[in-house]
Amino acid sequence: MQLTMTVLNRCIQFNRSITCEDEILTLGEGKNAQQLEVIYWGLSYGYVLDRPARQVWFGSPGPERWRWEPVPDAFDQVARLVTIYRGKAEPEFVEVPARLRIHSVESAKK
Repeated sequence: MQLTMTVLNRCIQFNRSITCEDEILTLGEGKNAQQLEVIYWGLSYGYVLDRPARQVWFGSPGPERWRWEPVPDAFDQVARLVTIYRGKAEPEFVEVPARLRIHSVESAKK
């Protein structure tokens, strides 16, 4: 029981935090894996930043793994967000694109 509670508490702690790491990801068919900057909002969504290519992807958990969708006009905002998170710029509010999915009780039963 104690082990189960420890695992659940760690999941809750992670779900309430923002994390920023470098990860090796493959984004797109026929692309090679590369090291990219990723910032997660707990377990709900995140962004992948490819600085050299000036590209950003918005991600959310899928049935088997995270799903990443390109967001063509968000590079400057997400790059600024990651820079602030890493302490290389003064804190400020940064507006980034996000999507909320609202599920009804009926769709949750399916």
